[in-house]
Amino acid sequence: MAIVINIEDQRKQLILEAEKLYNAVKAIPANERGDRKIRTGISVLVRQVGTRNFILFGVCFPPEATNFFVVEKAVRSEIFYEVTSQSSENEEILRFSGSVTFTTEDKTLYQVSISGMQPHEDAGMSVALMAKFLQIEVSKVITNITKNLGGVLPDYFNDKKHYMQPIIGY
Repeated sequence: MAIVINIEDQRKQLILEAEKLYNAVKAIPANERGDRKIRTGISVLVRQVGTRNFILFGVCFPPEATNFFVVEKAVRSEIFYEVTSQSSENEEILRFSGSVTFTTEDKTLYQVSISGMQPHEDAGMSVALMAKFLQIEVSKVITNITKNLGGVLPDYFNDKKHYMQPIIGY
């Protein structure tokens, strides 16, 4: 029997955690992050795949387009049977990374998708938020995604000096 996490019950905590992640990335100067765009907020989707168990929310002032991209990343991953949206990333046709899927022992699928920062930052924040949501270590989320399921994550997950490392807590 599957153990289902009621995502709505965690809404307040997930919003607080997403705010912390967003503020941590925004605190790093844009030139150090290689970002030329003004970032005003993020959209976040946390869901149990195949159910109506989900929450969708914004942090700060996300542009309207992020509401589309946060859902597109998640749906694309599900339709293509991919664990991460990075697997089918193609910026030329506006397909970005930022969605990750975790499979529990009982095969329940949970997804976190973030849009609003640079795609590799969205992906890192999604991994960190998934760990907070499931109350497990970030390393277990990464192992589940990459080793167990063959998902693709940004290269900096192997670079301990990358600016995202302290933010994702890996």
